[in-house]
Amino acid sequence: MTNRRWKTQLGAALALVALLTASAFAQTSASLSGTAQDTQGNVIAGAKVTVTDPIKNQKFEGTTSDAGTFSFPTLQPGTYTLTVEMSGFKKLVKTGIILNIADRQSAGTITLEVGEVTATVEVAADSAELTIKKESGEQSEIITGRQLQEMAVNGRNYLDLMKLIPGTVSTVNGQVAGPGGLGNFNINGTRGNMHNLTIDGTTNVDTGSNGTQHVALNIDTIAEFKVLTSNYQAEYGRSGGGDIKIVTRGGGKEFHGTGYLFHRHEGLNANTYLNNADGFKAPGIQQSQRSLYRYNYAGYNVLGPIRLPGKFLDGLVKDKAFFFWAQEWQRQLVPTGPRQVRVPTAAELAGDFSKTLGPTGTPIVITDPVTGQPFSGNRIPTNRIDPSGQAILKLFNQHENSTGTLPLFNHQSQQSAGYPRREETVRIDYSISSNTHAFARYTKDTDQQILPYGLG
Repeated sequence: MTNRRWKTQLGAALALVALLTASAFAQTSASLSGTAQDTQGNVIAGAKVTVTDPIKNQKFEGTTSDAGTFSFPTLQPGTYTLTVEMSGFKKLVKTGIILNIADRQSAGTITLEVGEVTATVEVAADSAELTIKKESGEQSEIITGRQLQEMAVNGRNYLDLMKLIPGTVSTVNGQVAGPGGLGNFNINGTRGNMHNLTIDGTTNVDTGSNGTQHVALNIDTIAEFKVLTSNYQAEYGRSGGGDIKIVTRGGGKEFHGTGYLFHRHEGLNANTYLNNADGFKAPGIQQSQRSLYRYNYAGYNVLGPIRLPGKFLDGLVKDKAFFFWAQEWQRQLVPTGPRQVRVPTAAELAGDFSKTLGPTGTPIVITDPVTGQPFSGNRIPTNRIDPSGQAILKLFNQHENSTGTLPLFNHQSQQSAGYPRREETVRIDYSISSNTHAFARYTKDTDQQILPYGLG
């Protein structure tokens, strides 16, 4: 097969990918607009405008309209450099333009000075100017990936950060990582089941309950976390409450990697007052021990450019394709509430119920199912006891660990619930052309619930 045919088929496949991902790009993208004029305030039409992301080596080109305006409606979040060129004017380069998820950002008025195009005027974006919303009246808050990674988030559950968003009342229990918690906060008075949450533009809400997610990413996978609270555009509809947008990290021109371990142990925590009162103390002090509270989160991530063997194949991806790969294992032992139950005593296993009392302290009378009369002395004869039933009751009797509390209970425990989880994500970004970019992401999220006391 000739190289030309290879390129034709590859181009068709990439065009299909671009078509399928267009919707996702629209949901996660930001827009950048502005106006070009000269020092006299006259608009400049036909000027070449270039927007570049130096990290991902992406470049977008356009020209100013007859009114001197320009717009780039589908830029991915990042830090961009804007270049404006026009014959007879000095080239202007504006750096440090930060675009977050779903931003409608204005670069302001770009003023070109008369001079040779080989001369360059460099300016830095004004952070105060970028903060003022000129293109949209939405109310929103952004939490960057760096903030996510550097903040101490107990349980590493990103929904716990909803407590930082103005106008939000949150009861999220972020101490446990997992897909729950989506219905445990209210944004500007809306119901807890009225939110929408997207990852890379795809809805991540389990519509069976509107209170959980399909997958829960680990924090190191997230590039940005943004919450649109009110007045946002109609394209972010579906729900009447807030719109939570998550964008995953992508690769870049350089290789980088991170490895980490987060550890938590009940020995580092103070015991509760009730646990001390009920005898749930540290190991070695009393038979009744308090619940284990242990987290071991281990993970790593790697990102960088994609390189392939062979001159032809490498030419297709060099400086165009980038990858991000992350894995995290979450081993969680979470405390439960104290459990106090009644199990058979040694005397009851032998058929002796002479000292067995009911909840109110009155004796429990054992009757003979054959005669309907009480057993003598409230004791069941040995020959009337089924050995199989007695063997089963012995399993319960092994857990008798408390005395002096009958008839209410003679067993107390506080076993931990286990939530082992594993999450892995891979993302590929590809620049098809200077103005066409596509990405694909795959996330696998698996977990178990090991509940010592069952459900309900």
